Amino acid sequence: MDRRVSRTIRLKSLLIATLVGILLGGVLYLVERPYYRLLATQERDRVQVWSARLGAALGTSVSRRLALLAGLKAHVVSIAIKDGNAEALNSSFEGFATGLYHSTPGVRNFIVAPAGVNKYVYPLERNKKALGHNIMADQRPTVRRDVQRTVETRMPALSGPYELRQGGLGLVVRDAVYLGDALWGLVSMVIDMPPVLEEAGVLEIPEGLVLGLHDVRGKLFYGSPEVFSLSPVLVKVLLPEGAWELGVVPKRGWGVSFDFAIAIFRGLALAIVLLAGTSAYLLSNRQQHLTLAVVERTDELSTLNADLKLENTRRRETEALMSRQQEYIQDIIDSMPSMIVGVTADGVIKLWNLRAADELGIMARDAVNSQLKDVAPGIVEYMSMVGRALETGEVQRDLRRHRLDAEEGLIEDVTVYPLGSERHEVVIRIDDVTERVGIEQRMIQTERMVSLGGLAAGMAHEINNPLGGCCKVSRISNGGWTPH
Repeated sequence: MDRRVSRTIRLKSLLIATLVGILLGGVLYLVERPYYRLLATQERDRVQVWSARLGAALGTSVSRRLALLAGLKAHVVSIAIKDGNAEALNSSFEGFATGLYHSTPGVRNFIVAPAGVNKYVYPLERNKKALGHNIMADQRPTVRRDVQRTVETRMPALSGPYELRQGGLGLVVRDAVYLGDALWGLVSMVIDMPPVLEEAGVLEIPEGLVLGLHDVRGKLFYGSPEVFSLSPVLVKVLLPEGAWELGVVPKRGWGVSFDFAIAIFRGLALAIVLLAGTSAYLLSNRQQHLTLAVVERTDELSTLNADLKLENTRRRETEALMSRQQEYIQDIIDSMPSMIVGVTADGVIKLWNLRAADELGIMARDAVNSQLKDVAPGIVEYMSMVGRALETGEVQRDLRRHRLDAEEGLIEDVTVYPLGSERHEVVIRIDDVTERVGIEQRMIQTERMVSLGGLAAGMAHEINNPLGGCCKVSRISNGGWTPH
C-alpha cells in the first residue's frame, strides 16, 4: 500500500469520525436541554415542597395563637356580656388570660377594651401604657383602619407584622365583640413573631435557601428583599384575613446546585463523543483497509485464478499430449512383434503388451498388477535374470532360451532391461527366434556345403592336370597322338 492510498484512508476515516462526533455531539446537546430542564424542575419541586410545608407550618403556628384570641372573645361574651356581670369579668379575666398566655409562647399581651377603651390588660406590668387607651380614637391611620375593618366585618383584623413601639417584630390582632347587633367593644392580642417563626421552622431554613415574607399588603416583614426579584417559589400562608406570601429561592441562584451534575453530564458527553469518534475512526480505518485488502486480494485471486485456469488448460493439454504419447507408445509397444512384460522386483506385472496377450492368452487388464507366477508361470524362470539386472543395473540377455511352457523346438531371445535403481522394475523383451535360428543354421550348412564344393573343385582341378598329362603321355607312347 503506497503512502497516497494510506493518507486517503486516514483522511476519510478522520472525516467520518468528525461527522460522527458532530452528530453525536448535536444529539447530546439536544438531550442536555431536557436534562437541564428536568434538573431545574426537580430543584424547583424540592424547594416548592419545602416551601409548602413551611407555609403550612407558619399558617398553623399563627392560627394557634389566633385561637387564643377567639377563646378570650368567647370568654368575654359568655361571662361579661351574656351574664351582664362586669364584676365577674373583672375577677375572671386575669386568671383566664394567664392560662391563655402561658399555654402558648409568642404572645405579648391580651387586652379587652369595652367601648374601645383598654380596660383589661395582661400582663399588666409590661403593658401599663396601654391601659386606658381609646383604641377607636387612635391617632395612627393604620390602627383606625384595622379597627374599622374588624367592626365592619366582625372578623379578626390583622395589623402587621411590623416593628412594635415596645421593640421587636409583632403581629397585632383585633376582633370586634358584638352583643347581638350592638358593638360592645374589642379584644386584641399582640403576637411576638420570632417565636412563631421559630416554631414554624422559618429561622432554621436549609443552608442553600433564602426566603422572604410579605404581609397581606405585599410589604416585606421578614427575610431578604431580593428574593422576590429572583423568580422565587411562592406559597400563600392562609390567614383568617387574607394571606401572607412566602418566597423562597436558592441562595446562589437557580441552577447552581446542579452545575456539577451538568458538568458531569457534559464530561460524559465529551467522553462519549471522543470515544465514538475514535471508534468511528478506527472502525472506518480498519474497514477501508479491509476493503482495500479484499480488493487487492480479489485482484490477486483473479490473477491467480486466471493463472490457474491457464495452468489447468496447459495441464489438460499436457495430459492430453501425454495421453496421446502414452497411447502412441502403447501402440508402438503393442505393435512390436516381441513380448514386452514389465515387472517389479517382487514379480508384480506392470506392463503387458498385445503380443504377450496373444501369445499367453491373457488380456492386459487381467495381467497388470497380478503376480507373474500366477499369470505366466513359464516366464517365472526368467526372474533370475531380473534379479541380476536389478542388482547390477546392466542389461541381461540370453539368446537361446527354451521356455518350459512353450512348444518343443521353440527358441526365444530374452532381454531384461533395468529401469533404474530407484524404481526396482525391469522390462522383459521376449522374441521368438526359432525361424531365425533355423535360417542361420541352414545358412551355416549351405556355407559349409559351398566351402566343401569349392574344396572338391580345387582338388579336382589339381588332380585333373596331372591326369591330363598322364593321358597325353600314354597316348604319345602308344603312337596314337594326334594333334588337335
